[in-house]
Amino acid sequence: MRRIRVPGVCFIKEHGEACSRDWQRLRSFTELVDQVPGLVTARPLWHDRGSGQIGYQWLDNLAPCWEVIDARWFASFGGLLAQLQQLKPRDLPADLLLCGAHPVDFPGVDHRDALLLTHATPQGWFHGDLWMGNVAACPSGEVALLDPIPSPWLFNTGHCIAPGALDAAMFHMSLYFSHPLWRTLRGMPLKLVDAGHAFLEGYLNELSAKSARPSMLRLSAALASRYVSLYSQRLRWPVATLKRLAAQRLSSKLKENLT
Repeated sequence: MRRIRVPGVCFIKEHGEACSRDWQRLRSFTELVDQVPGLVTARPLWHDRGSGQIGYQWLDNLAPCWEVIDARWFASFGGLLAQLQQLKPRDLPADLLLCGAHPVDFPGVDHRDALLLTHATPQGWFHGDLWMGNVAACPSGEVALLDPIPSPWLFNTGHCIAPGALDAAMFHMSLYFSHPLWRTLRGMPLKLVDAGHAFLEGYLNELSAKSARPSMLRLSAALASRYVSLYSQRLRWPVATLKRLAAQRLSSKLKENLT
């Protein structure tokens, strides 16, 4: 999607033919976020079906979540995400509701883990693109959740409901595998391992589902494998090759820490 920034005024994105459906989706998401103290989002302000554009509220001075050092912030976000997922969205497009919930049981995910996580985490709002770039820290201490439109690279974009495990696992995975090449080659800071631990702890504690942690870690690993396998389709050579090699080294190191 092409993005147009008008600092201090608004943020404009081109949604194309999906503009009207995304507009409904965004309004429903904003209504849910408003019910969770501690969460904010860039509110959709207007949409133009002719141009396929949607204008969003401009949020000032957001800090990328990977710059946050305090693991307590990640634990807090995990709890807030779990609270959001337990709310029931309203006024969603009929075609999205007809699709039902996005399954956890897709290639690379153990069927037993999929079954456990489907029941252990709430069937709620499906963000679908909850990588770390869509989560930011506000100066006020609140967490900003951005761009709640499912990624076609990992998920079926026709769903707006899913077991919460999918979004939680995607965020967890992205802390390790969604960095630009220069940061990937420098190595993963240990603080991100701590952040991942804290996030999952906060999330599962809020749901009273601590026993689901091993299954969540395996789901995160399955999403990481799928994500890395798509580097060659999303990135140019040699960036894709270098990132894939770095990801393979990182995966072996994470096995020692994510247990």
